[in-house]
Amino acid sequence: MLVIALSVTLCANVFINGVAFLIPSLNSERGLDLAHAGLISAMPSLGMVVTLIAWGYVVDRVGERIVLALGSALTAAAAFAAAAAFAAAAAQSLVAVSAFLFLGGMAAASSNSASGRLVVGWFAAEQRGLVMGVRQTAQPLGVGVGALVIPRVADYHGVSAALLFPAMPSPRA
Repeated sequence: MLVIALSVTLCANVFINGVAFLIPSLNSERGLDLAHAGLISAMPSLGMVVTLIAWGYVVDRVGERIVLALGSALTAAAAFAAAAAFAAAAAQSLVAVSAFLFLGGMAAASSNSASGRLVVGWFAAEQRGLVMGVRQTAQPLGVGVGALVIPRVADYHGVSAALLFPAMPSPRA
């Protein structure tokens, strides 16, 4: 279960942090200045911040397995929707892209609450420090994977294709 939680949290962090690696491509493909591209890239983080507590409540009610699976599926759906909105190439599509990135960040926040509870619920007190350390590696690993893959996909296939990368299948609880 820890491997699943680690994998889902890693993928969530690719979504939350990966859009920042598209800032140069947003400039070249849509002519966005740094402020507008930065605003768009902040949407997943904003979505995460506004829902972390709510996801904790849901985890307490239905359990970490359901939350990991549901949050992961919703994050993937938001990534598909953001990619489709970006491909529309209309000025209004950037508002839609931002909205879908915000919603995806809301969904991706689920992995933080669920994987934290997993550590407490599935491991003895003497193991929790080590397990929490293992769980926390998902964040820098997710950022690293995003940094390695997303700009390359954007360079060769465009921003719309790069937005699909976080929607790639991840382990489901």
